[in-house]
Amino acid sequence: MAIDADVAAGVISQEQAQQKRKDLENESTFLALWIALINL
Repeated sequence: MAIDADVAAGVISQEQAQQKRKDLENESTFLALWIALINL
């Protein structure tokens, strides 16, 4: 995953990586809900 690569390269910290993962999870959940609503 790109986030892990950024941590490994020292581009972002572990804390920043955790926040990015949380943001990505939230965005994924939001989009999944929209898709579910569209398919009702």
